[in-house]
This record gives sequence, C-alpha cells and structure tokens, in this order.
Amino acid sequence: MINSATQLWPVHVQLLGSIALELNKHGVSTATLLAGTEVTEAILFDSEKTLPYRTAQSILNNAIDLSPIPHLAFVVAAQQSPSSLGVFGYGINCCANLREAVEIAKAYRRVSSTLLLGQLEEDSCYFRWTATPPTELGALKQFLVEEEFSTVIHTTEILVGEPFQIKEIHVQHTKPEYSDLYDEIFRCPIIYSSDSNQIVLPKHILDTPILNANPLSSKTAKRLCEDFLTQNPTVDDLILKVRQFTLQEPYFELNESAVAGKLNITTRTLRNRLKIQGTSYREIVDGLREDIAKNQLGNEYISLSNIAEQTGYSDTRAFRRAFKRWTEVTPEAFRNQILKP
Repeated sequence: MINSATQLWPVHVQLLGSIALELNKHGVSTATLLAGTEVTEAILFDSEKTLPYRTAQSILNNAIDLSPIPHLAFVVAAQQSPSSLGVFGYGINCCANLREAVEIAKAYRRVSSTLLLGQLEEDSCYFRWTATPPTELGALKQFLVEEEFSTVIHTTEILVGEPFQIKEIHVQHTKPEYSDLYDEIFRCPIIYSSDSNQIVLPKHILDTPILNANPLSSKTAKRLCEDFLTQNPTVDDLILKVRQFTLQEPYFELNESAVAGKLNITTRTLRNRLKIQGTSYREIVDGLREDIAKNQLGNEYISLSNIAEQTGYSDTRAFRRAFKRWTEVTPEAFRNQILKP
C-alpha cells in the first residue's frame, strides 16, 4: 500500500542513459525518448546529473512505449557491471564479502539509479531482498523489478567471480510471454502473481568473498555515498498531495490558490515545484478529470451532463471539448467503444 506521505528522491541518469543507447540500436532516437520532458541529451549522458523522480518515471514510461522488444529491462541489465554503477558500484566492489555489499546496497541504494525501495530480511536459512515502489507506477513497476533483479544477479556474479544458486524469485506481475528469459537468467523457480517482489537466497551466500575487496577504498566510497545523500535528500511527493487535496472537495471546487494554501506555500512556489517534477496544477487536475470521466462513461445510465458536473464543468459542451482534448475522441465515441459487446 502506498503511504500518503510518499517520499521520492533524485534519480541518477546512469540507467536512463543506458536505456537510451539501447533504444538507439533499434532506431529510436534519444530526442524521441525525451519528448514531453525538459531533459536534454547532454543532461542524460552526464554521469554527474540527477533528475527528479517524476521526470525519470516519465522517461522510463516513454522507453516502455517506444521499445520494440518487451524484455528491454533484461537487455539493459546484462550490460551493467559494478564499474558502470558509479560510486555505488565502486562501494560494493570494495566490500569484503556479499554481506557487507548487501548492507551498502540497503543503506545507499538511492545513490544508484533505482526507483524502488529495498528491504532486507533474514532468518536462520535464507535472506530475502524485497523491492517495492514508493508510489504507484503502473506498468513501469514490472520493468523496474526485472531490471533490478537481473542487475543484482549479473553484477553479484561479477563481484564474486562465479554463478550462485538462487532459491526462488517472487514477482507480483503475471507470467510474461518471454518467461523463458526468466528461467535462463535466474535459474530457479519463479513465483508469478506473488504478493511481493522478492529475491530469496541461501544465507550462506552472504559469506562469499568479493574478488576486489579493499577496506580503505570501501571507507572512501561510503563517505562519497553519504555526501550524495546529504546533497540529494528525499522530498514529499507533491503531486500525490495535490491530487488528494483536489479530490477532497466535490466538483473540483478547489482552485490552484486554495490548494497552495492547504500546503502552506504560495501559488508561485507550488507552480515552480510542480514544474521541477515535470507537471503543472492544470495537468494534474485534467488527469483526475479524465480518470473520473472514463470511469463514469463505463456506466450507460449516467448522463453526460452529470459527468460534466462531477468533473467541474458548467455545461456538457465544455466537458465534450475537454474530453476530446484529453483523448482525441468524443465522450459518446469513448462510451460506445467500451460498452459495445
């Protein structure tokens, strides 16, 4: 369940740059990938840059839509190595053993390009690495889980210099058409449609030494990771809060100024902070109106005038114009399409 006090964080561009290069091989330009954002190619390929979480999310959603291959996450993960993961990879590469590397991953995972939260649990026989999104991600969650789990396995085998046996993998999504790749990459039972996204490993694996262990360098890496976290703190998910306040009043009666007041900030500050996250108050409200309208149009007994009122429009004509702007079809056409037998 997503907490209403969702915390997001700046995301390193490393993963996004790798995805862009892979899509280039399939004829998808980086400019097309970045469409709809204010991110430039220069930013995307600058290893020192970070992007707001929501901006990274938008680019990754574009990648999923544009990719001609459904298993893009696995292809990108196979190209990763500790050295390609920046200071985070440097840190885990210097650890004495996998236990220390896992602790580094737990403490400093935000220094990588992840959009997922991580949790480590142990019992007498196994340890479990669970990945969960900090906010609703829709179809993107499957991509991120595939990329993270396959990167974990691939880079860990590089760290220790040999394959190791996984007990099982749990994923919340259904079995994909490329499930043979799951068998090839993870070499263990895969539990689809599970209640969590989890890697389960025998506990003794944590004692496996890392080939390039260097205690002095490990201390330096930890300090650099701490510096990054200090300079790039998590932030409240402003978009989620704006949506919640907007929906608290019927018929979208709250305006931008009123929502800013509930957040104890000025309207100008609200606009600037939303712009940083790649959106605006109008875009958020239009998205809510569109969601409500589509849902209500699925009920043939609810009139267009009633839906117009629910979505904050004074008349049906204004609602029709707005709905066509959102979806490129009229409300009547949309209703006919979803209700036809």
